[in-house]
Amino acid sequence: MALALPGSMLALTQAPAAAAPLPAAYSADAHADIVDLDVDLLALDLAGVQVGHSRSTVASTTTDGTSTATSANLGGTLAGTGLTLDEETVTAPPSQDPPATTLLGVPLAPVVTVGAVQGDVQASWAGANTCVPAAQDGTRVMSDARTTLAGLSLASLPGLGTLADVAASETRTRTFLDDQAPGGADVVSRTTTTVGDISLLDDAVTVDVTSPVVLEARSDGATGSAGYVNPPTIVATVGGQQVTIPPNGQPQPITLPFALDLLVNLSLTAYPAQDQSAGATGSATADALLRIDLEVLNTGLLDAADVSLGIAPMSVQATAPTGGVECGVDDDAPAAPVIDQPTEGSVTNDATPEFSGTAEPGSTVVVTDSNGNQVCTDVAEGGTWSCAPAADLTDGEDTYSATATDAAGNTSAPDTVTFEVDTTTTVDVLTPADGSSTSDPTPAVSGTGEAGASITVTEGGLPVCTTTVQSDGTWSCDPALPLLPGEHTLTVTAEDEAGNTDTATTTFIIVPDGGDTVPPAAPVIVAPAEGASVQDTTPLISGTGEAGATVTVAEGSTVLCTAVVATNGTWSCSPAVALPLGPHTVSATQADADGNVSPADTVSFTIVGATTPPTSPASPASNDTDGDGLSDGQEAMLGTDPNNHDTDDDGLSDGAETNVHGTDPRDRDTDGDRITDGREVSGVRIKERFEVCGKKARTAILVRTDPLSKDTDKDGLTDGKEVRGYRIKQKVRTKKKTFFIGRTRSNPTRKDTDRDGLEDKVELTGKANKRFGRDRTDPSKCDTDKGGVGDGAEVRARSNPADWRSGPRDPRIRGTRPTRRDDSFGIG
Repeated sequence: MALALPGSMLALTQAPAAAAPLPAAYSADAHADIVDLDVDLLALDLAGVQVGHSRSTVASTTTDGTSTATSANLGGTLAGTGLTLDEETVTAPPSQDPPATTLLGVPLAPVVTVGAVQGDVQASWAGANTCVPAAQDGTRVMSDARTTLAGLSLASLPGLGTLADVAASETRTRTFLDDQAPGGADVVSRTTTTVGDISLLDDAVTVDVTSPVVLEARSDGATGSAGYVNPPTIVATVGGQQVTIPPNGQPQPITLPFALDLLVNLSLTAYPAQDQSAGATGSATADALLRIDLEVLNTGLLDAADVSLGIAPMSVQATAPTGGVECGVDDDAPAAPVIDQPTEGSVTNDATPEFSGTAEPGSTVVVTDSNGNQVCTDVAEGGTWSCAPAADLTDGEDTYSATATDAAGNTSAPDTVTFEVDTTTTVDVLTPADGSSTSDPTPAVSGTGEAGASITVTEGGLPVCTTTVQSDGTWSCDPALPLLPGEHTLTVTAEDEAGNTDTATTTFIIVPDGGDTVPPAAPVIVAPAEGASVQDTTPLISGTGEAGATVTVAEGSTVLCTAVVATNGTWSCSPAVALPLGPHTVSATQADADGNVSPADTVSFTIVGATTPPTSPASPASNDTDGDGLSDGQEAMLGTDPNNHDTDDDGLSDGAETNVHGTDPRDRDTDGDRITDGREVSGVRIKERFEVCGKKARTAILVRTDPLSKDTDKDGLTDGKEVRGYRIKQKVRTKKKTFFIGRTRSNPTRKDTDRDGLEDKVELTGKANKRFGRDRTDPSKCDTDKGGVGDGAEVRARSNPADWRSGPRDPRIRGTRPTRRDDSFGIG
């Protein structure tokens, strides 16, 4: 029994025809307009005038050929209209890629207001015996024309408002060879139209078109095909109800609200792509993607008007030789890439350092470690590349290699760099030994650590001495000033070359060794006065004492500051750190040259905010053992320690937490944002380069956050996360280089740290940049891609704020800018 198969199935069972070697004959043509005007309104009568025209062609013969790209402000029938055609056209050979240009305006106002029209064209031709170079995706673009329209609107009529408004739109035509097809390359022509929001009758009706709309014709030399790549969806919204307009070429009447329905007839028609393919030629046309027919009835109050707008008329055609076009085989390996960062012999404490450098444009760069494990990869678009490891690198020195692989699969020789990853350091204190005693008021402080690390010894936040760890791993330094008799706790901080830190402590006692054993009299505190209220969180504490004696001012066991009594018997100092709001009791003692320590003089005062009422000195708290502003009975009820003015050791006294701030005196971090209550009240210094729109850049800021809210600015990021920083693994392209954002910090008191119009969390997630695959931006930088336009303004202009090439387009900048992730063929 015989079985008949469809022609398409027969084609699948046959071996593909051999590709046609060059020179070979092939052709392609793509044409599109943005809006087709047919308007009889007020004093204007136009028909067949198109606004925003693009056309791309290529025609090859067995001896030579050309490719042409044209972008124009107008198309169609212009005779008798008085309108002036302005177009940008390039023809290759030779290959040309001029800058984008703004075309002549279309003077139809006030009946039709036409926004700025811009054109950007490119044509390439390598000769009859050679194909133009392939991009990374295997396409060989021969002509490319892009035309953008800032917007178009019809006049406003009484009672009807603006008849029609079409937001910013764009159409693009291209012809290219597609190497992805088996055998020889396919010949392809393609139109891509992005239709802006459409509003009719002053927003009584809105129309949304899924964008971009792609019409394509393709030929492999045996069969031609054409049609929409992704069938568009067109939805009209009237009075909150959605109406889908089917692409069947049949007018769809739109029922308007009663008052408008008496004055206007409105219908919408969506057209299918008419496939006219035959044999090896792929061909399709669409009279318009959408036609809007709007008739204003003659009511005596309004003159009759008839408006028809054709949105996105387009056509495509492509013909290939038998078997497609054979462009030849590239077996030349690219040159080795260059690694610029990290530098040879460097040390970093970043476990995921950024690798960057230069390589053959379009090649894929792969970085591997000395064991051949892949570390990261990137495509060298524009000749530069950068990538960061997804997983932490192992600590220690290693050699990393980078190779480049071109579109044909050829791999280069490697370039290498050797550097060290160092993410930790250690320090230990040997002397004075913890728990020991000494009569030496300047005992040597010594220990071990990482060679080359810097050592800082402090007590109560005040410097004691500094040094550097020697090559044998030991360090030692002597206090710059004598230490007073009594117990001392020293904190040693080590910081190595890579910026890693570690701390260690030792507690010991200095015992006087004889001499003068008579302590001096207690110093006298003159200011602040007893019971005073002050607003300065680091108030000047001053008084009188024995000349040459060292005065120590403390609150409880915390040393606030020290001073040496001048020859005139006076002394003064301010706390090294800000004191929290609320009541404070400080004491002052003085030690003479022999280390004898005097009794203490004390003073009680209250630090108040600008709106905090001062505490009356006539009403001191009774039975307040630790002087924190809460009686011992109140502390028993609260569960705090009546012998410790700061039970939770967060830098705020128990009384200040209870009476002033409303925080929990038993919890260092009341709101759980990983910042202690004291730091939130006194302020946190954030080190980051903050580039705020319209402001001078700052390298650090001091912020005070709400200790009762883990997210002070309500931006969806906790205060602790904004202060400590967070990593944004986003590649950013600027005009000069490509880099990864990496770790950044933001202001927890402002939803929009850099004032670019995008909240910090929106920049972290890329939520507002859906058009470009949610590419993320830096919330501390107003203009992440340094293109001269703030990130928020770029998003509103439908550009990518993480890629300077995307715009907003500027005629002074060369048009080497892709538009969207789903439009992969860039100009230039």
